[in-house]
Amino acid sequence: MPSSSLCLLRATARNRAIAVYAVPPSPVRSLLPDALVPVTRDGTAFLSLVGVELTDIQGLGRSVLRLRRAPVVELRAHVHPAQAPSAYGTWTVQTHASRRRLAWSARWLYGEPVAVTSMQPLCRTQSDRREVTYRFDSDGREQRVRVEGDETSAASPPPEASSSLFLRPSWRFGTNRHGRLWRARVTRSKAALCPVRAHHITLDAASVYGTAGQLLDSASPAHVYLTPETSVALYRRAWGPPSSRS
Repeated sequence: MPSSSLCLLRATARNRAIAVYAVPPSPVRSLLPDALVPVTRDGTAFLSLVGVELTDIQGLGRSVLRLRRAPVVELRAHVHPAQAPSAYGTWTVQTHASRRRLAWSARWLYGEPVAVTSMQPLCRTQSDRREVTYRFDSDGREQRVRVEGDETSAASPPPEASSSLFLRPSWRFGTNRHGRLWRARVTRSKAALCPVRAHHITLDAASVYGTAGQLLDSASPAHVYLTPETSVALYRRAWGPPSSRS
């Protein structure tokens, strides 16, 4: 953990539902600044639709932001700096959040695109299953992400598993209004995965996410994950791609 860096945000991420789409690299590349390129596997790039309920949120040691609960749905691209192919991270296409303070903090600290909207997360648990649903409004239309997993068989994947690319990216990338690249270190605790039984995504993706959403409209998720709980920390923004010592 980068102990010498200022931690801007800590939270517990509950009921994280992740739908990963394998898409052509070229249109993803067109969304990114010059310093970043899409992560590719077997000739495909990846966009992830992530629904998560952040709880016990602390920003700057509670001096700026303190929230008990904030549901979020985010579309992000999996990327790395062109000159640092092992520095896997994410680039945010669009985030929807229900809490204005969280949206304001993300815009102020990172300049990320965050839309404030009504959102209704729902989690149902039984002895053998967990069903998570995120519903949010965009242009007056309800969008929905639902994932159902096996509660009894939840287990943490090994660090070298391919799912780590989507579950535990090490960096969050963005640019300021002058186009200058920034990075922020992200740390997460190990998370147990519930084997997914079913998923259902009702999303007018092109309307919600524009050009990036058009890639989702014609595709089904290549991978779907459900994690009940993990801790997350986001550290101070720095400029440029990470060095080999980062």
